[in-house]
Amino acid sequence: MLDDSRRFAEAVSAAGGDVRLDVYEGMPHAFHATVLLPDLPPVAVTLMRRIAEWADGTATTWTSSSVREPPLGRAVAVLLVTRATVAGHERVRVRLARRDDTEPRPRLYRHAVTERARRVACMALRPVQVNIKALDPSAVGRFWAEALDWKAYSPGVTTYVGPSDDPVWPDPDPVAVGINVVPVPEPKTTKNRTHLDLATTSAAHQAEVVARLKALGATPADIGQGDVPWTVLTDPEGNEFCVLESREVYRDTGPIAAVVVDCVDPRAMARFWGEAIDWTLHEVTDDQATLRSAKGGGLYLEFLRSPGAKTVPDRVHLDLLPYPGDDRAAEVARLRALGAVDVDLGQGDVPWTCMADPEGHEFCVLAPS
Repeated sequence: MLDDSRRFAEAVSAAGGDVRLDVYEGMPHAFHATVLLPDLPPVAVTLMRRIAEWADGTATTWTSSSVREPPLGRAVAVLLVTRATVAGHERVRVRLARRDDTEPRPRLYRHAVTERARRVACMALRPVQVNIKALDPSAVGRFWAEALDWKAYSPGVTTYVGPSDDPVWPDPDPVAVGINVVPVPEPKTTKNRTHLDLATTSAAHQAEVVARLKALGATPADIGQGDVPWTVLTDPEGNEFCVLESREVYRDTGPIAAVVVDCVDPRAMARFWGEAIDWTLHEVTDDQATLRSAKGGGLYLEFLRSPGAKTVPDRVHLDLLPYPGDDRAAEVARLRALGAVDVDLGQGDVPWTCMADPEGHEFCVLAPS
């Protein structure tokens, strides 16, 4: 089914659509897909016929298929492809929707699924926080809380910063990505390869934000950016970040426009992160790859081509969390299969797993607690 689902995704792409897939362990002949289309219903009808051809042509053991075309003006259509199995009928259900559809994450359709069946593969992790290392996590946490007009929450030695004063584990906000500042004994020694971009709404707003951040303890920084419309600053411990000029693309992100990662090969990063997390790829070029939550809203994750390979552990990285009910160990194994490796950052015996992507950018897979 994994091979079939990849061919399905290729067929969707050829028809002009974007697709998100969920496959099932314990159900080798079933998967769930959400397809985003530029328009409905004409493109939907064409795509649905193409899917029917896919079912009959490349998955030769499929025995029947049926198409329900969408009524004129409807934004959603459904295709059911049914396969006869020894245990009974199992289905593929494909949901077609406009690209501007804002419906929450689609529920999974579990026809003829045993109690052991569990959603796995493709994209089952979500970024929930940006991890920042600091000598004084309380001070750095307070800075970011005031900078973003968020709240700081200190349950122990770390300081969590987010829109609310509690990340509400194990099921935090489905879109918002908070900040977790953790203590380390080593000071920052080199430019970070991961940083935050902050959003503004106008030139006046940008100037106001920059002035306010300087008053909070931010310092202007020269990282070789030259004459650019954004302002580069550092937080009280020297972590770089940018205050961007007003950009339409970031109009609905909230105060953080993007988490930006320097990399050697944005396309390779898109391949890994596009499968590692449940976010949608928005742009992939030789110079940049961009992802964002499939639910719409929230910040972007951007990989920018940058000279020079990574040489020291990242002082800023992403923390990922499985969805409630998902198996963290299985997710870690899936990431290893995608090319991630385990890393020892001196974390010791902890309930999370420290890993690095194929270019060495560290990240952690958290355990709900």
